[in-house]
Amino acid sequence: ERLGPLLHNLTNAYLGADFSSGTVTGRITLDKLPAAMNRSAPMCMRALFQKMTGSPHHLKHDGRMQFGLFLKGIGVTLEDSLAWWRGEMMRR
Repeated sequence: ERLGPLLHNLTNAYLGADFSSGTVTGRITLDKLPAAMNRSAPMCMRALFQKMTGSPHHLKHDGRMQFGLFLKGIGVTLEDSLAWWRGEMMRR
């Protein structure tokens, strides 16, 4: 009887960080992206960036999804992100 209401409301509760405020603390533009990636990106994202811009020039689907979300998370605008992806994918 004590756990019933708790379990019932568990599906409605969100315990993660609140990203609904929409405040952007900083923006990364396309001209600053390579320097920012080499200077302060996590190693996993740096590896994806180097693989995408290097000679194999290919990422699998999961890598593209993860890197796209990372670009969004660091403040790259949708337009800049699409321009970067378009430029990298056309550069075979």
